[in-house]
Amino acid sequence: MSRLSLQSTNDKNDEQSSASVHSKGGWLRLIACGTGLAVMWQFVLPAISRQPAVAERIERLEEQGIDPSANFYTELDAMPAAEQRIQRARAGDDDPLW
Repeated sequence: MSRLSLQSTNDKNDEQSSASVHSKGGWLRLIACGTGLAVMWQFVLPAISRQPAVAERIERLEEQGIDPSANFYTELDAMPAAEQRIQRARAGDDDPLW
């Protein structure tokens, strides 16, 4: 065999092993991310919800019949001003883009 064909064969082998390494790295990252999410969901978030300040807030919201797992933009302090700007824009009193 000539040097050119041996070099070509070596290049193909390097490409295959490189692709194999990248494929394994992708799977390892996927598994690590999934494991991190599972740990966060199963252990970290429940531990945070048991903290006195958080537990008290959740309990107060549940007593008021508010679902503490949902956050509505209408509950934000800035919403009344934003709604007024939208109403002015719809009425034509204000330029909607500025």
